[in-house]
Formats: sequence, structure tokens, C-alpha cells
Amino acid sequence: MRCFLIAVFVLIGSVRLLAADLGDPAGVAEVDPAAEAMLGPAFESRAAGIALRPPEGSKEIRRGLPDEIVCFVQENRQWVLRVMRFTLPNPTPLSEYKDAAGKLLPGVLEQTTAALLTANPGAELLRQDVANVDDGDVGMIAIRYNLGTVHKLLQQGLIRENDRVYYVLEFTTPGAPPLTPAEVVHPAERAAVDTFAGVLDSIKLFDRGGIKQDQEMRLFRTRELFLSLTEERLRAAIVPQQWLRLIKNGKDIGYTYIIESDQKPDKGTGLSIGIRSRTYPEPGVQVDAESWFFTTWDRKQEEWSNVAALKRAGSLPEYVTELGSTLHRLKPVPDEAVQDGDNRGVQPVNERTLEVMFISKSGALPAIKQDLPPFYIPQALGQIIPRLLPLKRQTTYLFAVYVPDQRSVMLRYVDVEPERDVKFGGRSFRARAVKDRIGLEGSVTTHYITAAGEYMGSVNADSKIVVVPTDADALKKLWKDADLSAPKLPDAALRNQP
Repeated sequence: MRCFLIAVFVLIGSVRLLAADLGDPAGVAEVDPAAEAMLGPAFESRAAGIALRPPEGSKEIRRGLPDEIVCFVQENRQWVLRVMRFTLPNPTPLSEYKDAAGKLLPGVLEQTTAALLTANPGAELLRQDVANVDDGDVGMIAIRYNLGTVHKLLQQGLIRENDRVYYVLEFTTPGAPPLTPAEVVHPAERAAVDTFAGVLDSIKLFDRGGIKQDQEMRLFRTRELFLSLTEERLRAAIVPQQWLRLIKNGKDIGYTYIIESDQKPDKGTGLSIGIRSRTYPEPGVQVDAESWFFTTWDRKQEEWSNVAALKRAGSLPEYVTELGSTLHRLKPVPDEAVQDGDNRGVQPVNERTLEVMFISKSGALPAIKQDLPPFYIPQALGQIIPRLLPLKRQTTYLFAVYVPDQRSVMLRYVDVEPERDVKFGGRSFRARAVKDRIGLEGSVTTHYITAAGEYMGSVNADSKIVVVPTDADALKKLWKDADLSAPKLPDAALRNQP
């Protein structure tokens, strides 16, 4: 039940439900006729299998957080609507149920209610129930709570896809003080309840079978690709030095210097990549980063480090450090098929484990430790994967990668398109576009790779950032104080932090 206890998810479905405790003596009220006018244009995610209409005037935000599909924010009213989808580790019914021994156990609704009230001491529970509608059972929870001196109304609920998969809607708005009498109608709260009912009524779910089939075919091709990634193939792809310009809206905002080698900086052989970068994301802000990525040729073990310094005018640098590693081992597990009397046999099973540590000015963040799927690729390999793909045909792949910004292992979709004439970075050439994104509907970065495997640059239309290969002399002309030295080893970079 980790999903409930950590995220305190409570869930609701697509029906017109309003709580009696929120001012409706009938217990189930009809949606205000004006609710339809309170909604904005439809949002649709085929990848997540859901469509809905958010509150009118909301700003759509896709943060790429695990389990979160989208977030809508209406700042002037302090409204936040989160739409999520998550999978439970074990099947759990929506409401309380009896086990094989006849013992009554809490379902999703009861467990999350308890977790929510524990996380918000003093909260007032307004509603917790299940309703039967044409599309199946749905549940609802509503609470009032205080956030400091601010009163909040939280409406959350679930749509059950099955006993393991649930959709989540979470609507947080200003509310009446806890223990406000039921007969007292709070205008802001009433508007939030009516709007949320309209949002729920607009929900449509889609069949995700086609997406699953596409993923399976991508993974089949990924397994084929892994067979070709031999030590010889990886060595041949190494580019000893690269210098890159970072351009946004036609203006240089930074640079990157990359070193690739078949030697780990301190010991051992394998694919080793060092990166030094400097960017100016906004006036008065400078971000310097040094990274090292290493993986053995068989991809079974890796190490990496990211050390970033945020520098603001008139302030001391703020450092953030990330240290990661993966380890492969053969784990012995019981084998029911091999049994001699009371003694069960064992069989070795491949196990890959990821561990990540974080250090920042505010202290160490919780470490990450998790098992990895067979299609995971190490950080070092992820840096050059577009150059390693077969470019003679149009095809698609799916990988699992660790994403530092999200502190999570996520799906990475890569599509190889047909070769064509390209005009990019002031040059004309023939190349294949390699479309690269985190998540099925993630922001797409397009890499241009020639038939010979030469990297010609990248562009992301959403961020408007263009990456163009260049040389050291050109960067020194653009940036008089450019630091194009090799990035420090992780331990040396850490020693230089104040």
C-alpha cells in the first residue's frame, strides 16, 4: 500500500456527486447548470487512456512526474487539479471486502481515507462513500483542512480500471474553516464543488490495447539491438572530443564539452563519458555542471555522478550532487519444479539494482534503490544511443532510463525516421531524424544522424533549444571565459564544494 501512504491518494469517478456535508441535504445533488460553462477545452491523453475538460482558464502543466498525467492550475482562484494513474502492487477492491477467512478488510477507499486524515491532523472528513453508476462503482472523499492559516477543501476520487489500476483526480481549492455547519454554504467552496462535478462528468476512458501492442513490438526490437551492442561496436562509436553550442530563440545560452573514452578515469575499461557544461538559463544566473558516466561493455555495472553549481549574482554558489550506480548479480531463488523430499531446489535469476544518492545545500535527499527491467540502459549508453541505432530502415525502440530531473526510472521512446535532405544549423546534408522522448507523450528532441553515424545536431521544439556541433576555437570566441577543461572526477568535484 505504499502508493497510498506516501502520496496520500484518494480517488473519484465520472459521476455527478456532491456531498451532503457540503450543503446539499439530499446527499446527491444535481450539477449546477452553469457547471458546463465553468469548463475549458478538452484535454486528451491517448497514452494514459483518459480525456476530460478541466476548469475554464486553467494552465496545463506536464511535469513528467511518476504516475501524474497532467496538472491544471488556475492561479487567480488558487485551484489545482491533478490527474494521475497508478498501479497497485497487489489487487485491491475499491471498498472494504472479506478475505477467504471471512475477515473484513479495508479497500482502497478506506485505506486512503485513513492515510489522508493521518497526514492532515485536525482535518474534517466530509464524505467517504461509493456510488453505483452505469460505468461501474466509483468512490469519493472530501475533506476540509488547514494549511497554516489557510483553509482548504480537498476533493479526491478514483475511477477503477481494475483492482490494480486506478485513475486519480485531486482538486485542491480554498475552503470553509473545518467544522463549518452543513447548512452554511461557502460561496468559493460551492463553486469548486460544482466545477469538480462538471470535470468528473466530462471524463472518458480509452482502450490502451494498441499502446501495449506497440510497446511489445518496440521491446522486441530493443532486444535485437542489445545483441548488436558488443564491445567492438561500442568502441567504434566513441568520439574522443565534442564541443556543442546551446542556442535558444537564436541566441547562445551556453556550451557543452564532451569526452568519450574506452577507459574509466580512475580504473577499469568500458564506455566512459565526461561532460562539462555551462548555461545561462536567465539573466544573472549561471549553471555549471560536471558529469561522469561509466558502464562496463556488457552493461551489467555502471557508475555515474552529476555535480551542478547554481550561481546567482551576489550569492554563493549552490551545489547539488547526484551519485548513482547499478549492480548486476545472479540471485538464487527457490525453484518449485526441483524438489527432493522436503528440500526445494534453487535457480539463478538475473537481478539488476539501481542506487542513487543526493547531496545538496539543504542536506541529503532520500536515496533511491530499485530493481531494473531487462530493457534498462546505463546512463553512459543513453548519452550515445541515437548514434548506435541501425539507420538503414525506419524503426522504433523502447528503453528504460533513469531521469535525474524526475529522480525516477522512466520509459524512453526512440523512433528512427527515413533518410531525407535536412537544412539545420546553417548547413545542408542528408540524415535520418531520430525522435527521442521520455514517456509516450513527452517532449520530443530530434537528433540528426548521417548514414555514417555522424551527429549533426538536435532540436527541441517545445523548449526552443537547438544544439549544434562546433569546435573549441569557436566557443572561445563566443565565450571569453569558457572553461573547456576535462570535467573533474567525482571525488575531486565534491572536495571543491564549500
